[in-house]
Amino acid sequence: TQFTHIAGAAPESYNLFVEYHNDSGTRQLVYATTNNIERIDLADAFSTVAPQALTFASICQGFVHPKDDRLYIGYDNKIAMANGNTWTTTALTLPANYRVTSLAAYGDYLAIACCPSVSGTDYASNSVVFLWGRDTSLTVVSEVIDWGGGVLKVLGNLEGSLIGISDTNGTSNIVDFDSIQIKAYNGGTPSLIKEIVTQKQTTSTPNASINPRVRFFHRGRLYFSVDIVGGSTSPTYYGLWSI
Repeated sequence: TQFTHIAGAAPESYNLFVEYHNDSGTRQLVYATTNNIERIDLADAFSTVAPQALTFASICQGFVHPKDDRLYIGYDNKIAMANGNTWTTTALTLPANYRVTSLAAYGDYLAIACCPSVSGTDYASNSVVFLWGRDTSLTVVSEVIDWGGGVLKVLGNLEGSLIGISDTNGTSNIVDFDSIQIKAYNGGTPSLIKEIVTQKQTTSTPNASINPRVRFFHRGRLYFSVDIVGGSTSPTYYGLWSI
C-alpha cells in the first residue's frame, strides 16, 4: 500500500519494508528512501523520527535475528545493523563482486545470500551464502556456501534448513529456457529439491522471475513470489508459491 511518509521527501524503496522497535520498545516501520533509512511509529504514523543516512545502489529486506534482537539490513556488498536506536552502517563488508539479496538465521549465524554482481548487474557466476557470527569486531565470515549457478534472491530458514530460491538464467541470458531452482542446505552441499521450468513454445521468449520483496512464513510453510511466463499460448502463472 502506498503511503505518505513524514521523515523524508524522497520516494520509498519497498525492497526494505520491515517492523522493528526503538530503545523504548515502540514498534516502528522501517523502510528505505534515497540515501536514508526512515522510521515511522506504528502507533502514530505522523510522528517524526530522524532518518539514518545510508547510501546504496541496491538494498534488500531487513531481518531481526532471534539471537540478539538486532535488525540487519543488506545493501550492496555490506550489512548495516540497528540495535534499538543505535546504528552501525557498515557492520560487515563482503567482497565487492557480490550483492546482498536476502537474510536469514541459521543457528547463531546470520545467513547472507549474495549473487555475483558487477556494478549492480548480475553476471554468470555462482551465488553464495555467507555465514556470519554477528561479531562486528571481525572482518571475516565463518563459512562460505557455494549455492551454484543462478541468481539467489530468496533465503529462509524452514525447520532448521536453509531454503534458497534462485533464477537460473537471469533476464540478460534468457534464450529458449528459464527456470527457478529451490535448494535446501543443512550442511554439506545445497541439494536441489524442486525446479520450476518454462521453455519456448513458438517465437516468444520464456521468462521465470522472482519478486524478492515477498518472503514470509505461515503455518510451517515458506511463501515466495514467482512469475512463470512460457511465451505465446503456453501457460503463464503469477503469484504466491510455497514450500
